[in-house]
Amino acid sequence: RPACLWSGSSKTEYIVGERGIVIGWSFDRTNRTQDQKLSSGLPGKISTDASAPKVVKAPIVGNAECFRANAHFRSLSSNRTFCAGIQGEKDTHQSGASIYTGISGAGLFIRRNNRWMLRGTVSAALPAVESPDAESSHKLCCKNQYIIYADVAKFLDWITAFVI
Repeated sequence: RPACLWSGSSKTEYIVGERGIVIGWSFDRTNRTQDQKLSSGLPGKISTDASAPKVVKAPIVGNAECFRANAHFRSLSSNRTFCAGIQGEKDTHQSGASIYTGISGAGLFIRRNNRWMLRGTVSAALPAVESPDAESSHKLCCKNQYIIYADVAKFLDWITAFVI
């Protein structure tokens, strides 16, 4: 099902407290997507659902909470971004809540009037860390912390003028 571009107010304070979802494909340590690795026939630990995108819940928070969590987020933010956390991953073969390296640009969607609306795209996070799971081939980005999203609502004029 297609998602819709954001409509309505572009004010970030109206979405603080809402829970979006982030959907996107991620990379393994060889910088190939899981789909590419499957089709290449190279060995590696791949789950049976590797062709499916990662889906994580992302509760949207205000800048004050984001900056309290880590002062470095202040330098990654602007009036065209917002901050959201990560809650529990729907990917059963990985433990913990995380977003993986290579997911930059993935969409953050909020459900409104029975439609998924694109409100943000993964823009910036603190440096990635190695997965604590020695079996994992993933590099974690932002385990149990916040991520900065480009606010699609702030770019709608440009999108409609040049893309649509």
